[in-house]
Amino acid sequence: MQRKLWLELSGDWSRSHEELLIHAASMGLTTCNHVGLFLVDKTENLWSRLPHTTRWLQDRGWQPQGLYWIAMCRTGNVHIDESLHKSARINFPVTNCDRSRTTYHELSEKRTRVVTPNKIIYHHQEETRVIDGVTLTRPTILDVSWPHRVETWLEPGQMRVAASIMVFPNAGYLLNHSSPNQDHNDC
Repeated sequence: MQRKLWLELSGDWSRSHEELLIHAASMGLTTCNHVGLFLVDKTENLWSRLPHTTRWLQDRGWQPQGLYWIAMCRTGNVHIDESLHKSARINFPVTNCDRSRTTYHELSEKRTRVVTPNKIIYHHQEETRVIDGVTLTRPTILDVSWPHRVETWLEPGQMRVAASIMVFPNAGYLLNHSSPNQDHNDC
């Protein structure tokens, strides 16, 4: 059986999209002045400020645990996210996600551990053959414990923004590689 790496979720999420778009703008995620940014959202009372997104997740049996903004101005590196507890995240498209694609790559033994200035840990790996991919057009569960990257085809100055949300129980069980109360990481 081939490993499932992503799953698009159903249901109306238009009100979540509107509030995420407004919140991203309040975080300054509108102008492309860097290659890419993975920003931990530490806004006080975050989930009460995002009631539609919180309700959308809760209606599906999840409690939001953390929000990361992924802002890209160009194609990123192939990497695996280091996470002790979450192999999957639910990504919501915010802006220009239709001009990008998350690609999954064959696993390589050659990896380098990278710690960003904001203490996010990745395992960069050499480029390998693309084995799957998805364009983020709706909330989608993404396996972040498998080599992946965001490929973009943006105009100069444009930025692709997605909201990446960790939930409890871990959404990875819907990808058929962990139970709701169990998790894994391939790093």
